[in-house]
Amino acid sequence: MSHSTMPNVAVRPVTMDDLPAWWEMRLRALRDHPEAFGQSYEDARIQAFDDIVREFRERWTANDNRLLLACNDAEIPLGTLGIFRQSGSRFAHRMNVWGVYTLPEWRGQGISRALLAEAIAYARSLPGVLQIHLTVTTTNVAAKRFYERAGFIRYGREPRALLLPDGPIDEDLMVLMLDNDSGPQR
Repeated sequence: MSHSTMPNVAVRPVTMDDLPAWWEMRLRALRDHPEAFGQSYEDARIQAFDDIVREFRERWTANDNRLLLACNDAEIPLGTLGIFRQSGSRFAHRMNVWGVYTLPEWRGQGISRALLAEAIAYARSLPGVLQIHLTVTTTNVAAKRFYERAGFIRYGREPRALLLPDGPIDEDLMVLMLDNDSGPQR
């Protein structure tokens, strides 16, 4: 399916009512792109939905953590992104982006850009947050370029970060310094 015009997209926090559709999208991401996520499809698939609900309540609706969803006018989920604040007084200045995914049939329409922009704006609104971290597999060149355009820079590489059946995959460590007023590089 190809979409020639940008859909009318709303980015908002995932609600309890969204959770089943969000979980189906998450499973699709893990199944179709095993090299891009730390959790395997097989591990996720066997989780009881009650455990998903509990994790959602404990992790994504607590503190400064957010699980975001991009939906079209019909409230159909098109993409997702999680952002969480690290715990502990020495790490509370850091947030992490997690689980970025846009349905393949909606890629190239600005969905991930809208999700990331919302996450960055949210992080900037929180007192004391100075930087946002993420990891991306070294083989995912398009994602690395996307993050670089948003202002993230690579500061390291974790060898064998993921061990897949086909072998290990390295991940690049990237950071966006929020107290740097130079803004995103386009």
